Amino acid sequence: MAIMSCFPEIDVRVCISGRPATEYPSPDQRDDNGNMRSGAGHGAVHTHECYIESKSGQDYTVDISVTPELRLPPTKSLLMDLSVDGQKCHGAATTLKSRKGVPKPFRYSFIGPWRASSSPGYMIQDKLTFSPVSTVEETSKTKLGRDSKIVANLGIIKVEVFLGTMLQAKPWTRPSQRSRHEALTIAEKAMKGKELSHGTTYSRGETRFKSWSRSACDRELLAVYKFHYRSHDALRREMILPPRDPAVSDEVSAMTEDEARSLAEQYLRLKREPQVKSEDKKPLISKRTIDLTEDDGAQGSGCGRVKRPKAIDDGCDFIDLT
Repeated sequence: MAIMSCFPEIDVRVCISGRPATEYPSPDQRDDNGNMRSGAGHGAVHTHECYIESKSGQDYTVDISVTPELRLPPTKSLLMDLSVDGQKCHGAATTLKSRKGVPKPFRYSFIGPWRASSSPGYMIQDKLTFSPVSTVEETSKTKLGRDSKIVANLGIIKVEVFLGTMLQAKPWTRPSQRSRHEALTIAEKAMKGKELSHGTTYSRGETRFKSWSRSACDRELLAVYKFHYRSHDALRREMILPPRDPAVSDEVSAMTEDEARSLAEQYLRLKREPQVKSEDKKPLISKRTIDLTEDDGAQGSGCGRVKRPKAIDDGCDFIDLT
């Protein structure tokens, strides 16, 4: 989850196939208080960047939750815009209050962009899907220029958080037709030096009723959350993940499915077993006193009998020397 120390009430995360993606820190990411740039408003803009792993064909969503502890100005709303690969998808807004004015948390899931359907008042909300990027040899200046602009934002999921004033609701206007339903093909020269493995395409989603929309004015950018998505191998090449050990990798690859399952079961069994702390037991010390003096009946003989020790309450033995 992406949480900034300056905005702990805001949680932004990418969920892949319904599960939160593991986030890896960006090599350039410092403390989010140090990653700031000037915004359009009066304050600085805090940024958070991380990397996540992507696989071809996986659907994903971007989930946002905001707790009511975040205090907003009375006339302002919190606005959130999602863009993927440089293309804006859609946005959401909240006042963090119910209709009765009671503070309440906000949760929203960005599923994908909207497009018109054949049914009046209904829209199709496409799903966001990771797709592999392929390259072609292309010398056309037109395509190279266009693809260079695409590559500049490719592989980036970005959420921008604003303060703004909501305007009155209005009928939903027909959005522009999207063209991301096919795999991406980029000119090889435009991809030179880039470890970009995936882009996002739109797969058909559900048809939903949507007849109204709202816009906002007086926007002030507060924070930016960026998720760079790459394949597992690309993350290793960019040193986001540590390089693999070839010897271990070959040994794991040579395992059969049953061997791998057995090894995983052993690991889980060991992990679940209670950890018993072993302590070294102290050796038992027996206190024993031996009378080396001669007894009364053999004084001066030098061959006195040693008296037997007697036990007392504390477990120690003693010999009467009187």
